[in-house]
Amino acid sequence: LRRPSLRLAPRQQTAVPLAFDPRVIAEHHAVVRVETDYRGERLTWRYPVRGMVNAPVQLRAVRLACKAKTSQQREVRLRLKNLAELAPGGEDFEFEVAADDPEASAFAKRALALKPVKLHLDGITDELRFDATFRPLRAFAGSVNLVVRRETGGRWPFEVQLEATEPEPDDTIALEASLHHTAKARFALVNSLSTNFEPFSAYFTTDSSRALAVQPTQGLLAPVGAEGTAFEVAFAPTKYSMLERGRLVVKTAETTWSYEVRGTNPPFVVPEATTKIDTHISA
Repeated sequence: LRRPSLRLAPRQQTAVPLAFDPRVIAEHHAVVRVETDYRGERLTWRYPVRGMVNAPVQLRAVRLACKAKTSQQREVRLRLKNLAELAPGGEDFEFEVAADDPEASAFAKRALALKPVKLHLDGITDELRFDATFRPLRAFAGSVNLVVRRETGGRWPFEVQLEATEPEPDDTIALEASLHHTAKARFALVNSLSTNFEPFSAYFTTDSSRALAVQPTQGLLAPVGAEGTAFEVAFAPTKYSMLERGRLVVKTAETTWSYEVRGTNPPFVVPEATTKIDTHISA
């Protein structure tokens, strides 16, 4: 407190500033006491103060990366810096995965599994251990925080970077069309991960040939047990080419399907020319 004493007029209010400068990560307690004399009696107000310490995010992040629809497993070891002395016999710690970004939080709930191997520390140099499994179903890049909590106070956030690159194609679609003609292929898709109709978007990636198109580009994807949602892929070449390529993506909030689409022209057949020799000599 910078002002241990002050005078207030009737009904006047004032702020009581407090400073908290912890040296170790532990819970701290104090009591702010306000006293005054009123008509010869001592009046006292007591305000308990509880100080919680949050460690800064560690500079070295935990990174998990793989292609969508594959998985990565690794052991994660965490040392708690500036940890205050532990109770005799050690202490147990708790953890949670948190994120400020709602999309990152929802993605981590589906794709990241953390199995605690050791949550009990016997000394301040001991380490917590987790088995991490990263199993993404769609492409994503972002981060969440693995927050370690001490029952007696203190929080240690560790950044966990998650990166899922585009998956390998689920299938290949081949189309053949003559110049200024259109070839089409149709297929049905079912969302095996859901029992409800889920919104989807369908599109070709930006590096795909402009001669390729898909319909519909958005709608509701049928769940397990329902008739699949129908898609139509079209190839309409406007120039001769050996091969036109594209990557078709069908995406929901949970997962992604991708297809390699190849468009070709029919083989060019050289027309056969007939030669006629006139041996007749005019008179």
